Amino acid sequence: LMRLGVLLILIGAPMMWLPPESLGSWGLIIWVLLAVIVFEAGHSMFWVPLSALGLEVFTSRRRRLLLQLAVAIPALVVTILTLIGLNALLTSDTPRSVMLWLIGAPVAAFAIIGLTAASRLPEARSDHRARETSVWRMIAEVLGNPFHRSILIVQATQTMANVSIILATPYLLDVGLGSERMLPLVLATYFASIVFFQPLHYRNAKRIGLVGTWRIGIALWAVAFILIALVPSLPTIYGLAAAFGIAIFAGLAEGAGMVIYPIIGDLADYDSDNTAQRREGLYVTVFRLVGKIIAAGVTFAFGLGLQVSGYDPTLVTQPQSVTTAIILLSGVVPFLLSLAGLWWLGRWRFYTSGGRNDRLERPEADTPLASSLQST
Repeated sequence: LMRLGVLLILIGAPMMWLPPESLGSWGLIIWVLLAVIVFEAGHSMFWVPLSALGLEVFTSRRRRLLLQLAVAIPALVVTILTLIGLNALLTSDTPRSVMLWLIGAPVAAFAIIGLTAASRLPEARSDHRARETSVWRMIAEVLGNPFHRSILIVQATQTMANVSIILATPYLLDVGLGSERMLPLVLATYFASIVFFQPLHYRNAKRIGLVGTWRIGIALWAVAFILIALVPSLPTIYGLAAAFGIAIFAGLAEGAGMVIYPIIGDLADYDSDNTAQRREGLYVTVFRLVGKIIAAGVTFAFGLGLQVSGYDPTLVTQPQSVTTAIILLSGVVPFLLSLAGLWWLGRWRFYTSGGRNDRLERPEADTPLASSLQST
């Protein structure tokens, strides 16, 4: 599955960003739609098995969190480098040639590394297929775990926050500040903050636990959304400073949200203790499915809100109603939902009700297989 995912990404990414120039409007829409489907299918085929395998191989919260960081940080670094290259795209007379390098180089590197690494990864030590029933029945059983069902609500607020920031930033810089050329640098600051502050989140997870670290992250999302509501009313120089502040707070928040991976692992372990089945793949699948649905809904609502408010990309100055819509959709509403997620996470009793400790364990090998993978 992972190898097939790499091949689909290798096809889908260039399709999205380098469509044929001869396409008309509807031809371009259909082309990009197919490209997104191919790319997202490949992305799921790669990340779901990788995440499930990580939960099977590593059985401690500490190793699961370190695995998440080890996988995420290189991807974020490549994203930052690509965003820096985006500056060249915005000023180039031959944007397609620049885009060829911006997309081609990372995708080619991912294909080489992904295919090579997939050949070295071990399969699960036991074949689970003998216990499998229909996919829908197994998903229903996973959702029957009340702790998992409840935490998906908090995860939905995390996804909503991340998508809202990514969507709002270009419009906020353009409509609110007239500084759209600062977009690559602001986004690079966001992703750099996710990477830079990971040691802090790891330390917090050891001291106050996974849930406490995640609550700090959601609170930081709320701060970022307050700043979004203030940006349009500030002079340009202060507005830009606030935009970079938003990027830093949002990066801190998104980085803290990575603790969801070992939490999902604990929920899968809890399910295994009660059912004698290993269903890490289903837990990761449901987690990803909910995230994709929320991301799609937020994107649709944001685009519809811009249309209703009168946004016109051909205008130099947008109506005030557009600025109001951006503040409401990417500032006020996400702020209120973040508070709701923070409250809901405070009511989540998975660790306390079972007498479990959600802090990271001491550094020690989980299994001989985990130790061999770590040395590799």
